[in-house]
Amino acid sequence: MTVPSKTMSARSERVRELGRFLITGLTNTVVGYVLFAGVQYLLGRYVTYIGSLLIAHLLSSLIAFVLYRKYVFRASGGVVGQFARFQTVYIVPLCVNILLLPVLVQLFAVNVYLAQACSTVVIAIGSYFAHKYFSFRPRVTKSSMAPDPTPRSR
Repeated sequence: MTVPSKTMSARSERVRELGRFLITGLTNTVVGYVLFAGVQYLLGRYVTYIGSLLIAHLLSSLIAFVLYRKYVFRASGGVVGQFARFQTVYIVPLCVNILLLPVLVQLFAVNVYLAQACSTVVIAIGSYFAHKYFSFRPRVTKSSMAPDPTPRSR
């Protein structure tokens, strides 16, 4: 039994999309961690590590939005709506990070840089699905819901 070419094409596009997500996610993870470490190093005596986290999050989320939108999901359409949904998704990992970081640093006496690295790994896993099915989901329009007018061979 052969798989129709449309199915194979859709499947290969999903695999390519996942590959793009992994590359972009890894890049963004490194950028976010470097930003956190840099802010913590430069401003750590003036702001708490949570303050460093918030500053790094603001900067890295702007970079991530552009990368995910253009490179991974190749989204078009309303940037403002997508950015709002993107930040809605990004607020959940930020909240998890805000809760997890003090637990690791204060309760378990983990070095703040190592604690942030551990938090980053834990948080990264759910991002793909949240962004794919919420932030950058295709818009459903009446024309996209209409039946395909081309006849199908049996």
